[in-house]
Parts: sequence; structure tokens; C-alpha cells
Amino acid sequence: MARVALVVEGTVPCPFCGEPTPPNLGECPACGREFAPSGEAVAQEAPAGVGAPVARSAEDIEERLGRLERWREAGEQLGTDVVHPPEWVAARARKRPEEGWGPFLEEVESAALAQVVQRFEEWQREVLARLQRLEAYSIDGRLEREQVEDAVSAARAGEAGRALAVLQQVDRVVALKERHLALARQELERLSELLDDLSALGLPAPFEPKEVARDLEEELRSGRLAPLKQHLRGLRLDAIRSLKSSFPEYVSRVGHSLERGRARGVDVDWEIAELARCAKAYADGRPDEAVRRLRHLAETAPPPDGPAAGASAPTGASRTDARPR
Repeated sequence: MARVALVVEGTVPCPFCGEPTPPNLGECPACGREFAPSGEAVAQEAPAGVGAPVARSAEDIEERLGRLERWREAGEQLGTDVVHPPEWVAARARKRPEEGWGPFLEEVESAALAQVVQRFEEWQREVLARLQRLEAYSIDGRLEREQVEDAVSAARAGEAGRALAVLQQVDRVVALKERHLALARQELERLSELLDDLSALGLPAPFEPKEVARDLEEELRSGRLAPLKQHLRGLRLDAIRSLKSSFPEYVSRVGHSLERGRARGVDVDWEIAELARCAKAYADGRPDEAVRRLRHLAETAPPPDGPAAGASAPTGASRTDARPR
């Protein structure tokens, strides 16, 4: 809401805030700024700052207000509130530039720029830490480091638009590299877990789990993500092929063992239901879930006749342990 100055007889309006002031006081009691008895602003030495000299024309005022607006928008995109003049001040400065709004706007300008630069420097530290993690996997980040320096330099020079454009580009590239690395890590861990489950169940696996995990980790650390993903797909395909011949037979043996236990009066309802869930997950194309469930079943509630033929002894609790129902 625009501020309305009161007109009091025998006073002069403050050239800065418009408040009525005694003519011979020389200082506004409202804003504390000094001015000549005639009501003109006292010339002051401009503080050190960024940008054009103290504004004395409508064009200068408009340029400063536009720069402040760009920095405010930059602050919003960076997640921080940047100081800016109230709307009534901007409107009054545009309408009455001769009242000497230059020093005030320059102070606001200097504070706003300092806030923007501070946020860019914080972003710089964050991105450099992300690049350091990527470089630990031999992923090149030299270009992004140079662009980060360019963005911060542009911000310090008051070029908010160029600084933001570089920031957004760097963020996109770094996020894409992080995503590729995360997907490769996820696929590696998924394959390692599958091989480990097969080994725990005594099912034939085409590779030794620990050896494969070590080799794949070294390949991941080398930064060659595209060849690694192809290698992972090939290894996984081999493991699934091996599972096709052994999984149905294993489930069948466990099922027969549970049926024999039921015939002897053993409560195996939960085990039979869980075995059915394992078979369904496998039939629905979720071999990882099927093998994981089967391993959990073997470790939580071994078959009444003992471990299924060809399976290693379970490492979990005995049948007397609590089972989910």
C-alpha cells in the first residue's frame, strides 16, 4: 500500500520519505536522513557498491529497480529471500526520481547482491561435493568445475541471468551423471543379491557371488558405466537361464516335503502359502522376489523333512520360532 504523507502547515516534506519536518531541523525525524533547510537532499558521498553511479534520473532509477527485481527472482530460484525495496518506495522513486532515491536504492542493491552471491557460493560448495563423489568413480567433472566458477563470477559481477543459466545447466548435467551412477549401482547390487540367494539355497549359479561382486565393483569404480551396464545385463541373463532349470524342481521338492509333513499332522499352512507366493512371483516374471522369498522361507521355517535335496542347510531360526501368519 502506498504511503501517504500528511501536509502540516509550517513544515517541509522530507525528500526521502515524505514525512512533515520542521523547516530548520535539517534532519527527518522519521527516517533520520539529512537535508538542507530548503528541503533539498544533502549531497552525500556514495558508498562503495556495484553498478552505475547514484541515480539522478528516471532512467537510472528504472535500471536499478530492474536489477533489484532480477536479483529477487534469482534469489527465489536459489531458495532464498533477497532484500528488495517496498512497492511504495519503488513507485515513489519512479514518480519522483529528483528526490534523491539513489543512495537508498544503492544500499538495497548492495545488500541484495551480497545475498545472491552468498547463495551462489553455498551452491558452489554443494556442487563441488557432488562432483567429488562422482570423481571417486572416475567420472570426469572438470568441465562442470569450470562452469561453477563461471557462474559464481557472473553472480559477483551482478549478472544474475547468466549466473542462473550456468547454474541450471550444471545442475542438469551433474544430476544426469549421478542418476547413471545410481542405476549402475542398483543393478550391480541386484545381481549380487540374486547370486547370493541362489548360493544360500544351494541352487546352481553360473558365477561365484563374491568374486563377481568384487570384479563388478572394480569396473564400476573405473567409471565405464555404459560397458558395465551391458556386462551386468549379460550376467543377469545367464543367472536367469540357470534359474529356469533349477527353480521349478526345487519348489516341487519343497512342496512334496511340506505335504508329507501335513500328512503327519504338522501345521504347514503358512509354509505352503508362502511357497505358492514364491512360485507366483517367478511365474509373473519377478525371479529376484521369488528367490528372496524362497530363501526367507528356508531360513524361517525349514521343511519338516529337513533341507530340500541339493540345498544348503538354512542359517535362520528353527521351526519353533514365530512365523508371520
